[in-house]
Amino acid sequence: MVSLPLGSSLGRYRVVEQNGRGGMATVFRALDPNLDRYITVKVLPSYYTDDPTFVERFAQEAQTVARLRHANILQIYDFGEDKATSPAGRGKRLARPCSSGDRAPRYS
Repeated sequence: MVSLPLGSSLGRYRVVEQNGRGGMATVFRALDPNLDRYITVKVLPSYYTDDPTFVERFAQEAQTVARLRHANILQIYDFGEDKATSPAGRGKRLARPCSSGDRAPRYS
């Protein structure tokens, strides 16, 4: 699975903590500085990103879920590839909000 140090970047997102790890992906809590809120980022390991069929299915899932509007389904804000995510040099990411109104802390 994907292991990222705290504070590392996934595109524009900064990793804050690892939330979970499953059979298909690792999930991280990250800060989106552009929108000043926390998001959840799902990152696939390289052994899945090397499979074009799996990558296509993951992209279709992101596009399909992004079209849905329901109170019990989190919105997808981003889908992409980060070449520095995995030791193999690539990783797919899917960004979702953690919760509505979950803003980054302000420091003086």
